[in-house]
Amino acid sequence: MNDILIIGTIAVDTALNLIATKKSELRTTLSERYIDESKQKLSDINKIDKEIFNQIDNDYIHEVSDYGIFGSLWDYAEERKTGIEIDLFSIPINQATVEICEIFDINPYTSPSKGVYIMSVKSGYDACKTLEKNGICATVVGKETNSNDRVIVNGDEKRFLTPTDREAYFSDRFVK
Repeated sequence: MNDILIIGTIAVDTALNLIATKKSELRTTLSERYIDESKQKLSDINKIDKEIFNQIDNDYIHEVSDYGIFGSLWDYAEERKTGIEIDLFSIPINQATVEICEIFDINPYTSPSKGVYIMSVKSGYDACKTLEKNGICATVVGKETNSNDRVIVNGDEKRFLTPTDREAYFSDRFVK
């Protein structure tokens, strides 16, 4: 069974969008300096030259969709016809993103994550080493399994992914 990598840091574009469009609301909770430093740091995170992917022996690569990492992991399992087991704490997320999303009660795991990729590889360690040598954040977050279950492990707790309600997703965001 293959290892599952996440390349990049999730929900960065969501946090940057909130900084750009809701800065006055953020100022009620966060300092101006923290907001500006977060914007600068987040702006530099997911700059990935996809040419490096050609150096990695992979079975599958997919950019994370508008449905976030959870929706994309569901799609991954569907397309690969496999079960997955993912360690929630291994999913790369920036603390500023967590704090910014929390202010607006937004789940970063179900938020857009443009510039982030899911990759299936035989040796996650080797793939991460290659990517990190080229300045790219890459983390083994889990593995494929022989079952059809799509499991997110959070310490001792297991949660099963469910398919994203794509119609509700778009109506919640764009139809008011």
